[in-house]
Amino acid sequence: AFAHVKKAARGETGHLSVGFAGSTVFHPSVASTLRKFRPSYPGVIVKTEESNSTALLEKIIEGKVDCAMVRLPLNCGQLLTAVLAEEDMIAVLPTGHRLGRLRSVELAQLSSDAFILFPRSIGPDLYDSIISACRAAGYSPHVEMESPQLSSTVNMVAAGFGVTLIPASIRQISATGVTYQKVRDKSLKTTITLVYRPREKSVTVRNFVDVLRAVARQAG
Repeated sequence: AFAHVKKAARGETGHLSVGFAGSTVFHPSVASTLRKFRPSYPGVIVKTEESNSTALLEKIIEGKVDCAMVRLPLNCGQLLTAVLAEEDMIAVLPTGHRLGRLRSVELAQLSSDAFILFPRSIGPDLYDSIISACRAAGYSPHVEMESPQLSSTVNMVAAGFGVTLIPASIRQISATGVTYQKVRDKSLKTTITLVYRPREKSVTVRNFVDVLRAVARQAG
């Protein structure tokens, strides 16, 4: 849609501020997007900012960042979205857990475990999707502890406080004392999406959206 803009803007200069929900940076397509954009528009200075998905939506609306990588499910209101990647949620269990030798688990098998989750306020829709999936499996999870963000729940599992569910790309965190298991409930997924303002006038933002979409297509 922006092909004519891209051709005219190859030599553009300026700034692009991109927000990232902390857990999104672990997905390889996020790095691929930045690697593809920088040489295509070398005159653009890219500034990044990390925050939670809910806060990033407010920053876009207030004009504090141009766009942001967030995780769905998330109510983005009137903001526009461009999907980058979808991934499964997986289980993180402490070493020695009774299910630790299995390659995959059912959510119902975790009904007696204490859960560690991120605070609902930083991603209410994703939080609710986890709770809903557990309820569909026949139980309401007992949330023993909250961790500041998705990625830090892995360390809490290693410390023995319970189990958690994370996006599959976060498993690259090198943490001793945990095992990662696939979850056979295929409805439990999360999507990394770029969010930006409607009727965006910035050529730089439009070009970034196009690059992201190209990366998403290449990734299949």
